[in-house]
Amino acid sequence: SLHDALPILIRTVEEILLSTAQVAARLRVGVSTVKRWADSGELPHARTAGKHRRFSAKDVDEFRAENREAGLEPLLQETLDLLLGGGSIHELVGRMFFLRAQFGDWLGVAEFLGRLLEEVGRRCSLGEMDILQEHTVSERLSRAMGYVAESIPVDAQAKSALLLTVEGEEHVLGLMLAELVLREQGWACVFAGRRTPLTEVEKFVEAGLVDMVGVSASGYANDAQGLRSHYADLRALTEAPGVELVLGGWGAWPKQLDYGHRVRELSEFAAILEASDGPAKARAAR
Repeated sequence: SLHDALPILIRTVEEILLSTAQVAARLRVGVSTVKRWADSGELPHARTAGKHRRFSAKDVDEFRAENREAGLEPLLQETLDLLLGGGSIHELVGRMFFLRAQFGDWLGVAEFLGRLLEEVGRRCSLGEMDILQEHTVSERLSRAMGYVAESIPVDAQAKSALLLTVEGEEHVLGLMLAELVLREQGWACVFAGRRTPLTEVEKFVEAGLVDMVGVSASGYANDAQGLRSHYADLRALTEAPGVELVLGGWGAWPKQLDYGHRVRELSEFAAILEASDGPAKARAAR
């Protein structure tokens, strides 16, 4: 009957129609970039009764195939050439702000840089780039991103995130991309990076100096048992005081969390921040 079929029809429509955030993740750009394409008529969309944009998956995939990829690949190669070409730090920082203008927000830039790093990994695996080139890209990109992150102003009483990697993790670029997203949404960041003991995290939490703890583990972190134990320790530190816990990256984190968030994509992380109780809201004096 129609009554029985209605839930199926509703689920089908929900699966086919994508939200702005879902389209952003699909196209690997920022949410504001998707909105700009929609409002300019480049990307077809409809509006719900609540005035929210909705996009056909078919339209999005056609847009990506016909337009986006053609424009993105030269941009990626140009950025990679600059990273390898020995330009000054000022040129690299200028490139970051150029990308910000292209994508509309730092989330879009961070997602683009994530793709660039994937491309570097792909070329290394095929022997098209050597280890020295890979390290050069990583180090120069790190310097530019650190400069840019520090240049984004935040309120003196803004909520604060402590960012670090799991024990033994040497890859911090994903964490730096997350910092760009946080700062754009008004968060102050303490970038602890590599080799930060949990005893130091505990001091920050107990002193009330942090509202979120973000921990990154790349795909190289494949010790599921070790990460499960690490999560248990992090949960013990953050749950009671109500500090948000975010586990990021493609490492072997537990699939189900009793506390905190598990994110793999920057768009997921941005959605968590947007759904929070106001990341830029001033805190009481610490």
